[in-house]
Amino acid sequence: MAKYVRRICVATDIELYTGRTNPEQEEGQGRLIRMIDYACRRAGLTGVARQRSGDGQILVLRPGIDEARVVPTLILGLRHALYENNRDPGMFGRIRLRTAICQGVVADSSNGWVGQAVVAAARLINSAQVRAALAERSQVDLALAVPDDLYEDVVRQHHPGLQPGQFRQIVVKEKNYSSLAWLHSPEPGPTADPSARRVPWLPIGAAFGVGAVGGALVGAGRTTLGSGGTPGLPPSRTPGHGTPGHGQPGRTVRPTAAGWHPAAAEGVPRRPEDDPDDDTGADTDILHDSTDDAVDGLDGIL
Repeated sequence: MAKYVRRICVATDIELYTGRTNPEQEEGQGRLIRMIDYACRRAGLTGVARQRSGDGQILVLRPGIDEARVVPTLILGLRHALYENNRDPGMFGRIRLRTAICQGVVADSSNGWVGQAVVAAARLINSAQVRAALAERSQVDLALAVPDDLYEDVVRQHHPGLQPGQFRQIVVKEKNYSSLAWLHSPEPGPTADPSARRVPWLPIGAAFGVGAVGGALVGAGRTTLGSGGTPGLPPSRTPGHGTPGHGQPGRTVRPTAAGWHPAAAEGVPRRPEDDPDDDTGADTDILHDSTDDAVDGLDGIL
Protein backbone atom coordinates (compact mmCIF):
# COMPACT_ATOMS: atom_id res chain seq x y z
CA MET A 1 0.00 0.00 0.00
CA ALA A 2 1.24 3.49 -0.85
CA LYS A 3 2.41 5.77 1.97
CA TYR A 4 -0.02 8.62 2.69
CA VAL A 5 1.43 11.91 3.93
CA ARG A 6 -0.15 15.34 4.39
CA ARG A 7 1.02 17.73 1.66
CA ILE A 8 0.05 20.85 -0.25
CA CYS A 9 -1.27 20.12 -3.76
CA VAL A 10 -1.40 22.71 -6.54
CA ALA A 11 -3.36 22.18 -9.76
CA THR A 12 -3.16 24.59 -12.67
CA ASP A 13 -4.63 24.65 -16.16
CA ILE A 14 -4.26 26.97 -19.17
CA GLU A 15 -7.52 28.57 -20.23
CA LEU A 16 -8.58 28.09 -23.89
CA TYR A 17 -5.76 25.69 -24.75
CA THR A 18 -7.91 23.43 -26.93
CA GLY A 19 -8.06 24.52 -30.54
CA ARG A 20 -4.52 25.86 -30.65
CA THR A 21 -2.16 24.63 -33.36
CA ASN A 22 0.48 22.07 -32.46
CA PRO A 23 3.33 24.63 -32.41
CA GLU A 24 1.22 26.96 -30.27
CA GLN A 25 0.44 24.18 -27.80
CA GLU A 26 4.12 23.27 -27.62
CA GLU A 27 5.09 26.83 -26.83
CA GLY A 28 2.22 27.19 -24.36
CA GLN A 29 3.42 24.14 -22.45
CA GLY A 30 6.95 25.50 -22.29
CA ARG A 31 5.71 28.84 -21.04
CA LEU A 32 3.56 27.18 -18.37
CA ILE A 33 6.56 25.24 -17.09
CA ARG A 34 8.65 28.40 -17.09
CA MET A 35 6.04 30.23 -14.99
CA ILE A 36 5.70 27.35 -12.52
CA ASP A 37 9.49 27.16 -12.25
CA TYR A 38 9.66 30.86 -11.41
CA ALA A 39 6.90 30.62 -8.78
CA CYS A 40 8.58 27.62 -7.14
CA ARG A 41 11.98 29.31 -7.06
CA ARG A 42 10.42 32.43 -5.60
CA ALA A 43 8.79 30.35 -2.87
CA GLY A 44 12.12 28.63 -2.19
CA LEU A 45 10.70 25.22 -3.03
CA THR A 46 12.73 22.12 -3.87
CA GLY A 47 11.74 18.48 -4.22
CA VAL A 48 8.40 19.32 -5.81
CA ALA A 49 6.73 16.32 -7.46
CA ARG A 50 5.12 17.11 -10.79
CA GLN A 51 2.38 15.32 -12.71
CA ARG A 52 1.90 16.71 -16.20
CA SER A 53 -1.24 16.92 -18.34
CA GLY A 54 -0.22 18.97 -21.39
CA ASP A 55 -2.15 22.17 -20.67
CA GLY A 56 -1.80 21.82 -16.91
CA GLN A 57 0.09 20.31 -14.01
CA ILE A 58 -0.40 18.94 -10.53
CA LEU A 59 2.34 19.92 -8.11
CA VAL A 60 2.73 18.06 -4.83
CA LEU A 61 4.94 19.91 -2.37
CA ARG A 62 7.18 18.06 0.04
CA PRO A 63 5.80 17.61 3.57
CA GLY A 64 6.72 19.86 6.44
CA ILE A 65 6.92 23.16 4.55
CA ASP A 66 6.10 26.50 6.16
CA GLU A 67 2.64 26.96 4.63
CA ALA A 68 2.25 30.47 6.04
CA ARG A 69 5.24 31.56 3.97
CA VAL A 70 5.05 29.24 0.96
CA VAL A 71 1.38 29.66 0.00
CA PRO A 72 1.48 33.49 -0.24
CA THR A 73 4.83 33.58 -2.05
CA LEU A 74 3.73 30.86 -4.46
CA ILE A 75 0.56 32.77 -5.35
CA LEU A 76 2.43 36.04 -5.73
CA GLY A 77 5.02 34.24 -7.83
CA LEU A 78 2.36 32.90 -10.21
CA ARG A 79 0.83 36.36 -10.52
CA HIS A 80 4.19 37.92 -11.31
CA ALA A 81 5.08 35.13 -13.75
CA LEU A 82 1.84 35.72 -15.64
CA TYR A 83 2.57 39.44 -15.76
CA GLU A 84 6.08 38.90 -17.12
CA ASN A 85 5.01 36.20 -19.58
CA ASN A 86 2.15 38.23 -21.01
CA ARG A 87 4.39 41.24 -21.60
CA ASP A 88 6.01 39.11 -24.31
CA PRO A 89 3.35 36.48 -25.11
CA GLY A 90 4.99 34.92 -28.16
CA MET A 91 3.23 32.57 -30.56
CA PHE A 92 0.77 31.19 -28.02
CA GLY A 93 -0.44 34.62 -27.01
CA ARG A 94 -1.67 35.77 -23.66
CA ILE A 95 -1.86 32.99 -21.05
CA ARG A 96 -4.62 32.87 -18.44
CA LEU A 97 -4.58 30.27 -15.67
CA ARG A 98 -7.11 28.45 -13.52
CA THR A 99 -5.38 27.33 -10.34
CA ALA A 100 -6.27 25.66 -7.04
CA ILE A 101 -4.24 25.05 -3.89
CA CYS A 102 -5.41 22.35 -1.47
CA GLN A 103 -4.00 20.45 1.48
CA GLY A 104 -4.54 16.87 2.56
CA VAL A 105 -3.24 13.34 2.85
CA VAL A 106 -1.95 12.07 -0.52
CA ALA A 107 0.17 9.23 -1.87
CA ASP A 108 2.22 8.58 -4.99
CA SER A 109 0.45 5.59 -6.50
CA SER A 110 1.07 3.45 -9.59
CA ASN A 111 -0.40 5.94 -12.08
CA GLY A 112 -0.22 9.28 -10.33
CA TRP A 113 -1.05 11.01 -7.07
CA VAL A 114 -4.13 9.94 -5.13
CA GLY A 115 -5.96 11.55 -2.24
CA GLN A 116 -8.82 13.91 -1.56
CA ALA A 117 -6.60 16.98 -1.91
CA VAL A 118 -5.81 15.97 -5.50
CA VAL A 119 -9.51 15.41 -6.23
CA ALA A 120 -10.44 18.75 -4.66
CA ALA A 121 -7.84 20.67 -6.65
CA ALA A 122 -9.06 19.12 -9.91
CA ARG A 123 -12.70 19.89 -9.11
CA LEU A 124 -11.94 23.47 -8.14
CA ILE A 125 -10.04 24.41 -11.31
CA ASN A 126 -12.83 22.93 -13.43
CA SER A 127 -15.67 24.47 -11.43
CA ALA A 128 -18.15 26.83 -13.05
CA GLN A 129 -17.21 29.64 -10.65
CA VAL A 130 -13.50 29.50 -11.44
CA ARG A 131 -14.17 29.36 -15.18
CA ALA A 132 -16.61 32.25 -14.90
CA ALA A 133 -14.01 34.36 -13.09
CA LEU A 134 -11.99 34.43 -16.32
CA ALA A 135 -14.91 34.45 -18.76
CA GLU A 136 -16.67 37.39 -17.09
CA ARG A 137 -13.59 39.55 -16.50
CA SER A 138 -11.49 39.73 -19.63
CA GLN A 139 -8.73 41.73 -17.94
CA VAL A 140 -8.01 39.00 -15.35
CA ASP A 141 -5.26 36.43 -16.02
CA LEU A 142 -5.52 34.29 -12.87
CA ALA A 143 -8.48 32.62 -11.20
CA LEU A 144 -7.26 30.83 -8.06
CA ALA A 145 -9.38 28.89 -5.60
CA VAL A 146 -8.57 27.52 -2.16
CA PRO A 147 -10.84 25.35 0.03
CA ASP A 148 -12.21 26.74 3.25
CA ASP A 149 -9.71 24.95 5.50
CA LEU A 150 -6.69 26.45 3.72
CA TYR A 151 -8.34 29.85 3.72
CA GLU A 152 -8.87 29.67 7.48
CA ASP A 153 -5.39 28.31 8.21
CA VAL A 154 -3.38 30.63 5.96
CA VAL A 155 -5.24 33.38 4.10
CA ARG A 156 -7.43 34.62 6.94
CA GLN A 157 -4.44 34.89 9.27
CA HIS A 158 -3.03 37.89 7.37
CA HIS A 159 0.33 36.29 6.68
CA PRO A 160 2.56 38.58 4.57
CA GLY A 161 1.64 38.65 0.90
CA LEU A 162 -2.10 37.91 1.00
CA GLN A 163 -5.16 39.84 2.13
CA PRO A 164 -8.42 38.04 3.02
CA GLY A 165 -10.35 40.85 1.35
CA GLN A 166 -8.91 39.76 -2.00
CA PHE A 167 -10.83 36.46 -1.76
CA ARG A 168 -14.58 35.91 -2.10
CA GLN A 169 -16.56 32.94 -0.88
CA ILE A 170 -18.03 30.45 -3.37
CA VAL A 171 -19.82 27.11 -3.10
CA VAL A 172 -18.51 24.52 -5.54
CA LYS A 173 -20.59 21.52 -6.61
CA GLU A 174 -18.90 19.39 -9.26
CA LYS A 175 -19.73 15.73 -9.91
CA ASN A 176 -19.64 14.08 -6.47
CA TYR A 177 -17.68 16.95 -4.93
CA SER A 178 -19.24 19.76 -2.88
CA SER A 179 -17.32 22.29 -0.82
CA LEU A 180 -17.09 25.82 0.43
CA ALA A 181 -14.15 27.59 -1.21
CA TRP A 182 -12.62 31.02 -1.71
CA LEU A 183 -11.83 32.61 -5.07
CA HIS A 184 -8.96 34.99 -5.82
CA SER A 185 -8.98 36.77 -9.20
CA PRO A 186 -6.63 39.77 -8.93
CA GLU A 187 -5.91 42.42 -11.52
CA PRO A 188 -2.77 41.65 -13.56
CA GLY A 189 0.45 43.36 -12.61
CA PRO A 190 3.86 42.88 -10.99
CA THR A 191 3.97 41.69 -7.40
CA ALA A 192 6.54 42.45 -4.74
CA ASP A 193 8.19 39.46 -3.09
CA PRO A 194 7.55 39.80 0.69
CA SER A 195 10.56 37.61 1.46
CA ALA A 196 12.89 39.85 -0.61
CA ARG A 197 14.44 36.80 -2.29
CA ARG A 198 14.99 38.81 -5.48
CA VAL A 199 14.40 35.81 -7.73
CA PRO A 200 14.98 36.91 -11.34
CA TRP A 201 12.58 36.32 -14.21
CA LEU A 202 14.91 34.38 -16.50
CA PRO A 203 15.09 35.37 -20.18
CA ILE A 204 13.94 33.00 -22.85
CA GLY A 205 17.17 31.31 -23.84
CA ALA A 206 16.00 28.91 -26.53
CA ALA A 207 13.08 27.93 -28.70
CA PHE A 208 10.35 26.18 -26.75
CA GLY A 209 10.40 22.42 -27.09
CA VAL A 210 12.18 19.27 -25.97
CA GLY A 211 15.30 20.08 -24.00
CA ALA A 212 14.58 23.81 -23.94
CA VAL A 213 12.50 25.62 -21.33
CA GLY A 214 10.71 22.42 -20.32
CA GLY A 215 14.00 20.67 -19.65
CA ALA A 216 15.27 23.51 -17.49
CA LEU A 217 12.90 22.46 -14.75
CA VAL A 218 14.16 18.92 -14.46
CA GLY A 219 16.96 18.54 -11.98
CA ALA A 220 18.01 15.53 -9.98
CA GLY A 221 14.89 13.49 -10.71
CA ARG A 222 14.53 10.93 -13.49
CA THR A 223 16.25 12.59 -16.41
CA THR A 224 18.60 11.84 -19.25
CA LEU A 225 22.07 13.28 -19.52
CA GLY A 226 22.28 15.97 -22.18
CA SER A 227 25.35 16.65 -24.27
CA GLY A 228 26.19 19.62 -22.07
CA GLY A 229 26.66 17.37 -19.04
CA THR A 230 23.64 18.67 -17.17
CA PRO A 231 20.79 16.14 -16.67
CA GLY A 232 18.30 16.52 -19.51
CA LEU A 233 19.61 19.94 -20.58
CA PRO A 234 21.43 19.99 -23.93
CA PRO A 235 22.96 23.28 -25.15
CA SER A 236 20.76 25.18 -27.56
CA ARG A 237 20.71 28.34 -29.65
CA THR A 238 18.27 31.15 -29.48
CA PRO A 239 15.80 31.21 -32.37
CA GLY A 240 16.73 34.75 -33.36
CA HIS A 241 13.31 35.37 -34.89
CA GLY A 242 13.09 38.98 -33.77
CA THR A 243 10.58 38.54 -30.96
CA PRO A 244 11.48 40.83 -28.01
CA GLY A 245 13.01 38.93 -25.14
CA HIS A 246 14.13 35.96 -27.21
CA GLY A 247 17.82 36.84 -27.15
CA GLN A 248 20.20 37.71 -29.93
CA PRO A 249 20.22 35.75 -33.20
CA GLY A 250 22.71 32.90 -33.11
CA ARG A 251 23.86 33.60 -29.56
CA THR A 252 24.70 30.45 -27.64
CA VAL A 253 22.72 30.06 -24.43
CA ARG A 254 23.43 27.13 -22.14
CA PRO A 255 20.93 25.83 -19.59
CA THR A 256 21.97 25.09 -16.05
CA ALA A 257 20.31 22.93 -13.43
CA ALA A 258 18.99 26.12 -11.84
CA GLY A 259 17.44 27.27 -15.12
CA TRP A 260 18.24 29.53 -18.04
CA HIS A 261 20.47 32.29 -16.77
CA PRO A 262 22.06 35.39 -18.36
CA ALA A 263 25.42 34.49 -16.82
CA ALA A 264 25.43 31.31 -18.90
CA ALA A 265 24.76 33.14 -22.16
CA GLU A 266 28.42 33.25 -23.18
CA GLY A 267 28.75 29.49 -22.97
CA VAL A 268 29.92 29.32 -19.35
CA PRO A 269 27.42 27.42 -17.20
CA ARG A 270 26.54 29.33 -14.04
CA ARG A 271 27.39 27.74 -10.71
CA PRO A 272 25.30 28.57 -7.62
CA GLU A 273 28.42 29.65 -5.76
CA ASP A 274 29.12 32.26 -8.46
CA ASP A 275 25.95 34.18 -7.60
CA PRO A 276 25.71 35.62 -4.07
CA ASP A 277 21.95 36.08 -4.49
CA ASP A 278 21.40 32.44 -5.43
CA ASP A 279 20.54 30.21 -2.49
CA THR A 280 19.58 27.11 -4.45
CA GLY A 281 22.92 25.46 -3.65
CA ALA A 282 22.95 21.76 -4.33
CA ASP A 283 19.15 21.55 -4.33
CA THR A 284 18.72 21.58 -8.11
CA ASP A 285 15.65 19.36 -8.25
CA ILE A 286 13.19 22.25 -8.31
CA LEU A 287 10.68 19.96 -9.97
CA HIS A 288 10.88 16.30 -10.79
CA ASP A 289 8.54 13.68 -12.18
CA SER A 290 7.05 11.35 -9.59
CA THR A 291 7.31 8.44 -12.02
CA ASP A 292 8.59 8.06 -15.56
CA ASP A 293 5.13 7.45 -16.97
CA ALA A 294 2.80 9.39 -14.67
CA VAL A 295 1.88 12.05 -17.20
CA ASP A 296 -1.85 11.51 -17.51
CA GLY A 297 -4.21 14.48 -17.12
CA LEU A 298 -6.31 15.26 -14.10
CA ASP A 299 -9.40 13.66 -15.59
CA GLY A 300 -7.43 10.53 -16.29
CA ILE A 301 -6.72 9.84 -12.63
CA LEU A 302 -10.05 10.84 -11.09
